[in-house]
Amino acid sequence: MACRCCRRTRTLEVAPPARMERGGSSTDPEEVLRPRVPHRLGRTAILKVLVAEDERFQREAFAAVFSKANSRLGGQGIQFELTQVASANAVIDMLAETTDWQLVLLDVFMPDVCGTEIIQAQG
Repeated sequence: MACRCCRRTRTLEVAPPARMERGGSSTDPEEVLRPRVPHRLGRTAILKVLVAEDERFQREAFAAVFSKANSRLGGQGIQFELTQVASANAVIDMLAETTDWQLVLLDVFMPDVCGTEIIQAQG
């Protein structure tokens, strides 16, 4: 498969998710009627965010953005739980472990595998 962003050709092997929850398919009508609600701790909704970025400076910038968002939105009952990884292989492992992410931010130009290849392999 040739990647659109970097034109590299390679085969990407992705392990299936460790478990498939009921309503995991986007065509399941029950999922549309009852979307999965983020984990709540007391009266606070915990939104899990996975950031895949190989540049340390960018990871620090994301951490600062989500820290500021937590301080502003904490009073409204919204909290971001940030997990950061520095390689494509690490993000593939994280996505195989759990599908509980509300937001996944992928670097498009990572050295080992680009973000678009990860998206294509997940779908």
